[in-house]
Amino acid sequence: MSGAVYVLVEPPIWFIPIGGRISFLAPYLDFQTVVEAVVVSMLILCGFLGLLLIQMSSKITHDPKYTNMLLAFGSILLIVSLLSLQYLFAKKVEWI
Repeated sequence: MSGAVYVLVEPPIWFIPIGGRISFLAPYLDFQTVVEAVVVSMLILCGFLGLLLIQMSSKITHDPKYTNMLLAFGSILLIVSLLSLQYLFAKKVEWI
């Protein structure tokens, strides 16, 4: 659910002041900003669309060029969304 319930139940936090700057990424695992929830849900949606394109490519047999294009685009979309989610998590727990 990517934190959508948390954002609906808790009072909305749009950003967190850290030092002399603001951050849209909460540095704690028990807090989440609204911007962070929206970004994560969009990345999960992109990953799901990548999986959907990969699945669609397995059903098309009459046009190999179109099948390869769907497979490549779906794979790239899935990999980019997974790497982006991993990067956000690493920033959140301060591994980076």
